[in-house]
Amino acid sequence: MKVMLLSSYLPRPHVPGNVPFISSRIKALIKKNIDVRSFLVSNTSEVDYNFKDIGLFEHQVKVMNFYFEDCWEDKNKILDLIESLKDQYYKSGCDIIHAHAAFPAGYIASLLKDKYNISYVLTIHGSDIHTTPFEDNQFSRQVKELTIKALKKAECVISVSDFLIKKAFLLTDKIKRFEIIPNGIDSMFKN
Repeated sequence: MKVMLLSSYLPRPHVPGNVPFISSRIKALIKKNIDVRSFLVSNTSEVDYNFKDIGLFEHQVKVMNFYFEDCWEDKNKILDLIESLKDQYYKSGCDIIHAHAAFPAGYIASLLKDKYNISYVLTIHGSDIHTTPFEDNQFSRQVKELTIKALKKAECVISVSDFLIKKAFLLTDKIKRFEIIPNGIDSMFKN
């Protein structure tokens, strides 16, 4: 099986210890002989890199520059991003997309589902569900709408806690299926 992983939360050259919860999931999938193709979707000027170069394991990351505001300000840029990801998906022979965080990765996956009927699962992690959509400002109101779309279109929503999935259901009761998989504990830190 081949999985296209979309996230804006991946360890990066300037913050290698950042978000170990995603790199540990990638490592676990690789150990199960699942081919993972990772794409950092973020407002960055970084270039493609390898986890190995930042002191982790061998894993290539393709960087897709994307600015959140393009979701509502420049539809052509997001359409270009979707087209590029679709090409990467089919070129790599992927079977499914795994989006980490409802926005922007989940929203982007929902656009791929709409336009190309590419299935995706969505892992929600925290503030993407319990904070941002409930804040009272213009950005959060816009993100809330896109978050709801991501939740509704996913084949399955994976939540890291019972609390978080309950918050997701406050946003929409149209979630098809959900699973709760806690983040767990990295055994390298035990005594």
